[in-house]
Amino acid sequence: MKKAGPKPDVSSFNAFMKYYSCSKDLKAISGTMREMDSLGMYGDVYTASVLLPALHLLRTDATQLVLELLRQNDVTVDTNACDTLLEYLVRSDNDTAFDAAFAVIEHMEAHVTETAPGAKTYGTVLRGIERRVWSDQTLASRYWRATIKKMNGYQQRDLIATSLIGTLKVIEACCENPTARAIRQAMIYYRMHKQGKRHLTRHNVDHRIWSKLMDHVIRRHEWKIADELARDIEPVRNNLSPGMIRLLERARARDAST
Repeated sequence: MKKAGPKPDVSSFNAFMKYYSCSKDLKAISGTMREMDSLGMYGDVYTASVLLPALHLLRTDATQLVLELLRQNDVTVDTNACDTLLEYLVRSDNDTAFDAAFAVIEHMEAHVTETAPGAKTYGTVLRGIERRVWSDQTLASRYWRATIKKMNGYQQRDLIATSLIGTLKVIEACCENPTARAIRQAMIYYRMHKQGKRHLTRHNVDHRIWSKLMDHVIRRHEWKIADELARDIEPVRNNLSPGMIRLLERARARDAST
């Protein structure tokens, strides 16, 4: 590419560093960064997400080093930058990336004047856990408990129960996971939200959340769950949109065709 084109850019070098990070080849990572520097290129937040898992295994100050690298590259290290870094980390298929993500959160919690964590911070990690297909479910459960504990500590867990957007996003993440367990997890969040809304409205089922979940339940032939959702919406059947009526009828008819 350097000789014949197209000219490599940051994305090109990020691809190489991701490979070297997965193989824990720090020498190759260092060489790639020196080459980037010689070409006048600087790493971005994605670069940081690639570097951090590899460094995390070797250095206790890995998070500080990576964030300082971003500052040197004129990236403002604030809550938004850290949330973006977390989004990249939790989409990795590398278990170490989740450990690194928690190290980032702990750094944010320790530096609240610059990087105060919020609902988006914890929600990003929670969605990452639910989205991923885990080879070690015990590890997934450990990360899930740790995330919920942090949310409880920052009084954010209620946002799952009462926030439409928070519930919708975590249910969408569950639906991206093809395992049967993921749909059951989605129902846990649905029931939490339904319970949380009970004191807010006469009818405690949000139509957008219900539609998203019912569509995926039907696609997966989870008819017992579909029956529960149908019972929840039946009291307001006369107020349903045509799309929701079709979903309800498909559930009753056990029709998984699209």
